[in-house]
Amino acid sequence: MDRIPSRAEVREAVKRLPNGKAAGADSIVAEQLKAGGEAMISRLLDVFRAVWKERGVPKAFRDAVMVPVPKKGDRLLCDNWRGIALLIVAGKVLAKIMGGRIQKRNKKKIGESQAGFREGRGTIDMLFTARQIMEKARERQIRLFWLFVDLTKAFDTVNRVALRALLLKVGIPPLLTDIIMSFMQDMEACVEVNGERTEPFAVENGVRQGCVIGPLLFLILFEAVVQEALQGWDGGVEVEVDFAEPFTSKKAGRSAFKISVTDLKFADDLAAPETRERRMQEFAHRLQAACDRWGLKISIKKTEMMVQPGRGEEKHTGEPRQSTIAIKGQPLQEVEQFRYLGCVMSNDGSLNGEIYHRIQKAGMVWGKLQGEVWKRAGLTTKTKMHMFRGAVLPALLYGAETWAARKDQIGKLESWCMARVRQVTNQPRQERTPDAALRRAFGLRTIESTIRLARLRWLGHVGRMGGERLPRQLLFGHLQGERPLGRPLLRWSDCVLSDFRLLEINEAEWQTLASHRGRWRALIQDGVKKVEERAAEEKEKKREVRKGQRDGDAKCEACGRTFSTPRGLRIHTSKAHKDLAPRQPEQPKKAVKEKKGSWVQGCQVKEILRKYKQGRGWRYKVAWHGWQSTSHEAASLMRKHALPEVEEFEKKCSC
Repeated sequence: MDRIPSRAEVREAVKRLPNGKAAGADSIVAEQLKAGGEAMISRLLDVFRAVWKERGVPKAFRDAVMVPVPKKGDRLLCDNWRGIALLIVAGKVLAKIMGGRIQKRNKKKIGESQAGFREGRGTIDMLFTARQIMEKARERQIRLFWLFVDLTKAFDTVNRVALRALLLKVGIPPLLTDIIMSFMQDMEACVEVNGERTEPFAVENGVRQGCVIGPLLFLILFEAVVQEALQGWDGGVEVEVDFAEPFTSKKAGRSAFKISVTDLKFADDLAAPETRERRMQEFAHRLQAACDRWGLKISIKKTEMMVQPGRGEEKHTGEPRQSTIAIKGQPLQEVEQFRYLGCVMSNDGSLNGEIYHRIQKAGMVWGKLQGEVWKRAGLTTKTKMHMFRGAVLPALLYGAETWAARKDQIGKLESWCMARVRQVTNQPRQERTPDAALRRAFGLRTIESTIRLARLRWLGHVGRMGGERLPRQLLFGHLQGERPLGRPLLRWSDCVLSDFRLLEINEAEWQTLASHRGRWRALIQDGVKKVEERAAEEKEKKREVRKGQRDGDAKCEACGRTFSTPRGLRIHTSKAHKDLAPRQPEQPKKAVKEKKGSWVQGCQVKEILRKYKQGRGWRYKVAWHGWQSTSHEAASLMRKHALPEVEEFEKKCSC
């Protein structure tokens, strides 16, 4: 691990340098190193051999040029500016080589709950995991506490002495540790504004920003901080995982195993779920103590709590209020919604806030391109639509693969999207051009089809994950709790089952189909396309009927009028021809006893059960003409409450 870099390693590191990036203090860019060929690689090898011999990097590799970049908010505030460090490209080559070695050695030492700066992982992993936990807790009426931790300038406050000791502890050789720490030893930086640079100043804390190896070092440190806080703590959300059962099953089978989800991390963003208030308070104290020990600082003002209500509890709405959870004696704010990794999480698990937020974000992207793209006369409509698909739609549908969106929510996104498309194509509503015609002309999918395709692609990706990955465990996981009466709210698994039915995919075979990524993507793309074409044909057929261009499929036998739907024919018949067909006289209904558990309807049942419902508040199902219940159920329930009508009911009814 601490051997001198080989020519192959240097060649691969140079090849992986991104193009189009700014140069450091030496004004050499990555394209120049790549153009140097083998001669440049030989010179870099000479420099790296000297680094290994001296156990440290040259002074030029350490220093940085800082360029301030504004963030959102008031630019007069220093906190609303971010510094971008410009480093020498040759130093980045060496950092890439060392970072690759550390990653191979410590791949398993970073927990599965960390998805930041890791290959094959992203924000969607943590968003999906968080939404699944909230969804399953809501289904089981479990009260859930969420702690969203915000660290103050996390990368800039790392204690370098503690970092060095940690690298040695996790197994990094002393020689490689010395070279890594030499990047930060006696480091200086200057600020460049409008082509002018300030005097150099010392940078004594934190990992190097802009350095390839910096995020990896922070992940190792942050993992140690969280593990120290979790040591001896028995909290977290307990999940029963069973890969042998379908992910749509209501409970785990015999082959289930239990896991405890304690934290969800993406770089320095931390979200911690917990079912008990006392244990959440204990975790907050433990995390604060661990951060103090390792040199990290928790921003109490930006760290917030969100409580998902349990059975019979009211959710918090409106302005933030003081939570019962406190850090260093200061109570945290309890909020109705929290923005986690760019998405809005609501305390009731709904998507209304997220849909509004996504439209807002897409509108901001649209507004920024208003003068440069949408109103620019020199660009063709085709080019503008390419920009719309590449810039606006990703902002509108970020995280859509994790949604369990209702039709009305999808309709809001669809309306906003098509309104922007009409502006781009200069086709206002007054032109009466159908939305389907615009989509066909520019190859644009409906929002519903785009979300369905993203959801199925993500399902295939989760299906190919290993059993140790959190998204896969939560997909097949179950929480312990009591489900309420009635149909549960829309779940992600319900949306997937609906997609399976539309695309004619067998639920029992989806994992086999998804095991081959290319075939799975071709299957779902072809299926989504066919579903969209069928829906477009049905809409076009209804439109033609509405415009009088063709007759409907439902025809009235009395007057010959046609209707687009059978429902329209029924309404027409009931109003226009209600006197043509004589009504049959109503026959008195008899209570006929059938098999146990079957429905029985009788003349006396209606009146008795109405009285019973009013007096006792018992809810019975209502049929078209009266109350329905089984005779033995009605009698046993009314006998339990000593109703006098029971005797009369049993005498008059033959059941």
